[in-house]
Amino acid sequence: MKRLHTIIIALMLAGAMVFTACSKDAPKEEKPVEQTETKTEEKKDDKKEESKEDKKEKKDEKTEEQKKKEQEERMAARTKYIETTKNAYSEEFTELEHADKAEMGGAPVDFTVKTIDEGKEVKLDQILASGELVQLNFFQTWCSYCIKEMPDLVELNKRDDIKVVLIDSGEKASAVKTLIEGQQIDLPVFSDESGDVNKSYNIGSFPSNYYIKDGKIVGQLFGAWNDKVLNFVADELNAGNPMPDPDKLQEVWQQGEDEKAGK
Repeated sequence: MKRLHTIIIALMLAGAMVFTACSKDAPKEEKPVEQTETKTEEKKDDKKEESKEDKKEKKDEKTEEQKKKEQEERMAARTKYIETTKNAYSEEFTELEHADKAEMGGAPVDFTVKTIDEGKEVKLDQILASGELVQLNFFQTWCSYCIKEMPDLVELNKRDDIKVVLIDSGEKASAVKTLIEGQQIDLPVFSDESGDVNKSYNIGSFPSNYYIKDGKIVGQLFGAWNDKVLNFVADELNAGNPMPDPDKLQEVWQQGEDEKAGK
């Protein structure tokens, strides 16, 4: 009996040891992974959304800065135009440095330019049309404002009462041809590689425009303007009125900008 009691105690102790060992080796209860992963993904999504919003805000800020800069540049061009052309309506403007300089109200200085495709020489009298208003637009290929206004000049040329002619100043005809073909500008374009025409017409900035009608220079327009101004000038000159003064042109320009902005 004593022996049986000893065996029972031994078995109980052995069972306790096995239970303890199993408890130690038993896998611990895992935490809910899905919830943790979901929170991590949500954080990542939030960061992505924040990143997208930050990028969008920066892009919007950059766009606004660009618009503001372009607006300031346009206004600076307008101001320069007003300052440099007010004397075009004064007596001092008619005092020429040389006899071969273009003069408001006078006959245009004759010149010879070349076509940009075949290099054929063309004289001014071949460009001018009897009784028709002709706008000579002087430009250069590096001038972004010149390029920007070309589509408006193409539209202007579709009118029956004005002929628009582009003249590049002092550059290779091949470079001019590349630009015109690349921009798909459907206008008569000529090259003045020597730059002599530029000097004769006192071109100090680009783009610059001379208006000729009935053998006389009837107007000048310096700088790039919107289509509202271009059409307004054509209307005034074709009606026999004098070239609008700079302040009026600025007013019309602003009207055009407001219309584009939907104001």
